[in-house]
Amino acid sequence: MATTGVFEFDCASSTFELGDLLGPDDNSAQDALVNQQAITVTNAARAVGRCAKRAESAVLVVLVDIKSTIMYGGPQEGIAST
Repeated sequence: MATTGVFEFDCASSTFELGDLLGPDDNSAQDALVNQQAITVTNAARAVGRCAKRAESAVLVVLVDIKSTIMYGGPQEGIAST
């Protein structure tokens, strides 16, 4: 898995602000992740990166700047270390 870089991910039709936290999206039953699809999240512990390009109008793909908080920002909030 890449620990840094900008990648394009599918998303449900939505708008995005530069820097929004983004994480993996789950299916409608909320029992599995959708392959290669991102969604805005509010908790940094659920994020895999931040929005790299603002989308003022609803879009179906989003640019995500992948940033490992372990490599670049320390442990994530709410994640217990072992």
